[in-house]
Amino acid sequence: MRFLIDKGPLVATFIRCPETDECRELLSSLKGERCQYGDVQGIISGYHIGELFTKLSNPSIIYPPFKHNLMNSIVKELESFGNMRIFHMSAYELDKGLEKMEEERFYTSDVEEANLYWTIKNNDIKRIVTFNNHKFRGFPDIKKQTPKEFLKDLKNFTFRSAAF
Repeated sequence: MRFLIDKGPLVATFIRCPETDECRELLSSLKGERCQYGDVQGIISGYHIGELFTKLSNPSIIYPPFKHNLMNSIVKELESFGNMRIFHMSAYELDKGLEKMEEERFYTSDVEEANLYWTIKNNDIKRIVTFNNHKFRGFPDIKKQTPKEFLKDLKNFTFRSAAF
């Protein structure tokens, strides 16, 4: 599972990375109708991606950090901007998250799920956009939800059955 989470209207953020097919596909999927994410704009210019996200509010989250090398380079660069932060959970925070889930009768042994759940429950998140990274080559499937809808899906394991 890969998630892009933001909490408001998309400050100009500039991301520099090589111009590659992956960059083009990422940008196209973000701009395309299938993404249903109208406030994301972007252009590819030369060997850089410029203005991939615009008017990004603080704090915003890309979570969890992407494993793909290109995505990792984007995430690392984003971390240097004051208007965006990546959440890295400490063991203590993760334990607190697991306790909270047990109180709410949500049981999981998946660290990533617990991590994400705790992030959502403890931040003022307004919107969640889920990318099905396994279908990235043919434009990723996009699911846009409120945190309440997302957490309900997570509890019901609908992402797993939908190949997320």
